[in-house]
Parts: sequence; C-alpha cells; structure tokens
Amino acid sequence: MYHLKEKAYLLLHSLEKAGYEAYLVGGCVRDEVLQKNPNDYDITTNATPTEVIRICEHTIPTGLQHGTVTVVIEGDAFEVTTFRVESTYRDFRRPESVQFVSSLKEDLARRDFTFNAIAEDRHGRRHDYFGGISDIENRVIRTVGDPVERFQEDPLRIVRAARFAAKLGFQINHSCYEAMVQCAPLCIHLSVERVTAELQKMWESPYPTLGLRLLFDTPLCNYLPPFHSWEVHQVKIKDVDGIRNPLFYWLYLLFLLDIKPVDIEERLTAFRLPNRIKKQLLVAFQLIIKPIGATSMAWKEAMLTYDLSTLFVVRQFYERIWMQEAVPTEEDLNQWYAEMPIHHVRELVIDGASLQKTVNRKAGAWLGRTLKTLCRRVALEEITNDEQVLLKVGYEIGKSDQA
Repeated sequence: MYHLKEKAYLLLHSLEKAGYEAYLVGGCVRDEVLQKNPNDYDITTNATPTEVIRICEHTIPTGLQHGTVTVVIEGDAFEVTTFRVESTYRDFRRPESVQFVSSLKEDLARRDFTFNAIAEDRHGRRHDYFGGISDIENRVIRTVGDPVERFQEDPLRIVRAARFAAKLGFQINHSCYEAMVQCAPLCIHLSVERVTAELQKMWESPYPTLGLRLLFDTPLCNYLPPFHSWEVHQVKIKDVDGIRNPLFYWLYLLFLLDIKPVDIEERLTAFRLPNRIKKQLLVAFQLIIKPIGATSMAWKEAMLTYDLSTLFVVRQFYERIWMQEAVPTEEDLNQWYAEMPIHHVRELVIDGASLQKTVNRKAGAWLGRTLKTLCRRVALEEITNDEQVLLKVGYEIGKSDQA
C-alpha cells in the first residue's frame, strides 16, 4: 500500500517511462511549499488524453475536451491534464477552445495565481517560471501575468483571490487589488452556485475576516450574485477568525447585508444553499431579531424549540458580533441540556390519549398546547415527570384552555 504522494510519483514515473514529461502541479505543490499535506495531487503532462488512457490501467475520461483524464490508483484519483493553452473566454468562464502544447511553461502561463503555477517533477525539483515560491515566502497573492486579463477571462478569479486570502492569510498584491476593483463589475456574469461554493470555502478557511473585508472594502459585494441586486452598504467588518463553523459566517453575511426580516426567506433561497443549512439559518436569523434572554432559564426554554447546533451559532453571534458579556459558553449549554429531565413531549410519561380521557374533552388544538406546556414545566423542573402529577396539572391546564 502506497501513500498518496508515492502513488502520484508512480504515475509520473509511468508517464516518463513511456517517453513523456509529467509533473505535479497547482495546489498540491503550493501546499508542500507551505509545508502542508495536500489532500490530492494534480498532474500535468505532454501526453495526450488518448496516450494517458493507453499507458494507465484504470482511467475515467472526465474532461477529454479540456485534456483531462482521471487515473485511479488503489482507490485514489489523480487528475491528469495535457499541457495546453486556451483561446479567448466566450462566457467569462470557459475558453472557446484549448490547444495542446509541448511546453510546461506555456501550460503554467495560463493559470490564475503564481502560487498555483509551480510544477514539481518526481525527483522533487520545482519549476517556477513566475515567482510563485517567492510570493509564498512573502505571503503575497499575485496573478500570472496581467491581472486584468486573468480576471476578464474568468471573474470568479476575483472571488478566488479573496478566498485564498482567507485560506492562506496572504495580502493581495497592489496591482492585483487594483484589477479586482476595476474588474468587479464583471462578477455579475457569475452563476450563484459558483459564488456560493467559493463563499463556503472562505467560511471554512483560517482567516475569513480577510476574505470578508475584501468583499466589502472593494465593490465586489455590489456585483456578486445573488446580492448584486440588493442594496449593499459599506460596513466595518469585525475580526471573526477562529470560529470553525461556516453557519456562523453565513449568518454574519446576512447581518452585514442588512436583510429585512420580511425578505430573509427569499434572500436565503437565492443563495441556493442546501435545505438543511437554509432552515438552520432561518431559525438563527429569527433569534437575532428576537434575542434569547441572558438567563439559563431562557436558554433552557430555547433548547425545547431549537437544536443545540443552531444555539451554538447564535451564542457565538451574540458574543463576537454584539460583544455581549453575559453569554453562556458552549460548555454551559451542553451542561444545561444534560441536566434537563426531558427535552421533548414524547419523553413525558403520559400521552395525549390519557390526558384527553382525564380532561374528558374532545381532542383539539388544546391537547397539543397542554402537552407542550407540561413538557416545558418538566424540563424546567417546575414539576416532576410523574403520571399523577402530569394528569393533575394537565387537567387544570386543559380545562382552562378555551381557545
């Protein structure tokens, strides 16, 4: 069993043995320069896709029109792409055509940022024609060639620059920053899905504050779908690094965009997030509009309605954005939750049928309300979860509830 990089080197060796050049390229080389372990390895070669398929045993023709074949070695996938140059971009995303070339330098020249344009052969020698290693050492984000041209080819690269700032903690090179500002209007051509995917990666990065500041300090927010058509104000971004929860950053973004409660569901839908995340954000947003009280009792009541993961995000918002001092810790919430005798109506020792029989009343909305009240009172330890106690208290509540 080989390690991931050993498998990548085996693949390079197979291509070289067949008479071709082959190199590791892109993010995997960048990560190794940063002394990080890559999650995957991409390969560039002067072998055509047909030749790669002939040489390698297990292949998947994932992107033949772009020169890409996926090679599978012991369950691990490696994208192998032929050296290529690209024509003009027809839709601010894809080139009209690609042409295979024999030069590694020509291939690297088409890439977005210098730190993604470094190649490494199987002997560990790095080929860096555009100063990517120097930029990594100086913690700078710079495009390969003219930044205006790179951003005009695919405006998503502007968002990616902000995302890489969040991922790496690097500063944007001055000419690159100016080009981001100049080319920001091109971002209206981006699809919502591509923007949302980049934002999600930004929230999962170590330095999301840097990314957020680039979104709001440049005109980007005025042109990014889906909020390019919304009224976006310039705002001061708080330092929100260190919160390892993407849901928090989505919530903070909604707050920064100053979305009105009446518009929240429509605006959230526009991001095309998974339904699970959308539902959690809708709940969390309501708890921003109507905050939970500062007492343990108020938070315990909230636990009867909302799941803990949502409450964790809300408490982080109260603490980091509103700078509230009397905010319970996650440990507090976990402890309070564990101490509560019950959390759901189904945990009561009585059911609706026994309560209805005791009250001697036709079933209706009163029954659900009464059970919820009993659940709340047991959870808050006002009464015990005892059959006789519950039927007695439930009888009193059920008789008085005439709604």
